[in-house]
Amino acid sequence: MPSVIWGADNQSISSGLKKMSDIYNQRIKPQYLKTIEKNKHILPLTRIIEKLNKTGTVGDNNFFIFEEDEIPQSVQLLASQPTTTDTDLVMTASDMIKAIKVGHIMQCPRTGEQFTIEAVNYATYTLSVTRGHGGSTPTALLINDYFQIFSMSDTEGNTAPSGTGVEPKKVTNYLQIAKKSIEVTGRMQNADTYQGGNEMREWEKMLVAFEQEQEKAYLFGLLSSTGRVTTGGLKYWISTNLVDASAGMTETILEAFLQKSYRFNQGKKLIFLAGENMMAWLQKFGKDRLEYAESDVVPGVMVTRFRSLWGGGASEFIPHGMMTSNYDGGLTYAGYCFGINPELVGKVAFRGREMQYLKGKQTPDLDGIKNYVLSDFGLYLGNERSHSLMYGISNPLA
Repeated sequence: MPSVIWGADNQSISSGLKKMSDIYNQRIKPQYLKTIEKNKHILPLTRIIEKLNKTGTVGDNNFFIFEEDEIPQSVQLLASQPTTTDTDLVMTASDMIKAIKVGHIMQCPRTGEQFTIEAVNYATYTLSVTRGHGGSTPTALLINDYFQIFSMSDTEGNTAPSGTGVEPKKVTNYLQIAKKSIEVTGRMQNADTYQGGNEMREWEKMLVAFEQEQEKAYLFGLLSSTGRVTTGGLKYWISTNLVDASAGMTETILEAFLQKSYRFNQGKKLIFLAGENMMAWLQKFGKDRLEYAESDVVPGVMVTRFRSLWGGGASEFIPHGMMTSNYDGGLTYAGYCFGINPELVGKVAFRGREMQYLKGKQTPDLDGIKNYVLSDFGLYLGNERSHSLMYGISNPLA
């Protein structure tokens, strides 16, 4: 059973993985990368993974296991709705409750009220507090209010607090087998219709189609571990930071989405893969807030920067060519926008089957050739709370 320990501290996910095979690196990868660059508008996630070298292999089974770990967060969410006098606050169930200790000072930014933590029940996620610390005014609280841990204020001569360790969570994803063939007759092999011959032309066309299917699996794949095994994609894994914009898109909703996207990222920059509806709304909200420049996160990738309160003052958006009304006749994916921490996204392949171009697979009496490309691949998505998804975004021009 492979055990892949990845990226808990935002280091390269390649640690703990074998390198891609020499055959792949020398013979196939150059053409693969060239095709990605030529089709970067429809392969932005694949391109980000390759640009940042977030790739590796396993060789024990058709699945891979990685451990999610993270620094205990200073942001907590309220699950109850206490009055101005209640002193027990029930927080959203999460291992991050372990970050709170007796003596911590905590503030609700919405109200400005500060609280002193007097006791913590980790089993029920309940904080016993003293309200109105430092003369702040006790105020009624709302479900999903944010709380920020400020600092520790311990009493003189007290013992050290317990540790804040969080047990790493094991996550399993699967490698799916992808294949795509080309067939060229003997006559067309020798025709002068296309420079370089029809086999090369068909190979290039097939490689583009193959990479598009891989990109769609990265985005929308549903995990299946039996029968025809498939890898889980972004939409499958992202569950914490979801925003439904189907009731109507506004600037306030966009800012709330960005706030959710950044709250668990410890100051890391994100990349937003945006459908055409999101890109149209960014234009509508104000061209004076947009800037076209090279990404600060992924070298060599051009992005649309949107100035906002979050993400260090600017968030980077890349229009995704597969999430458009021209590509998606039902318009569903045109209303999607994924926020990803690119340091925690990667590709895993089965060792020796990263991508193979297998020749001579035609039947013995065929006047022509049949070759195919094969790859066992899966998506690594570390620390699910570091990523986000907005869906249901309408077209502002409709």
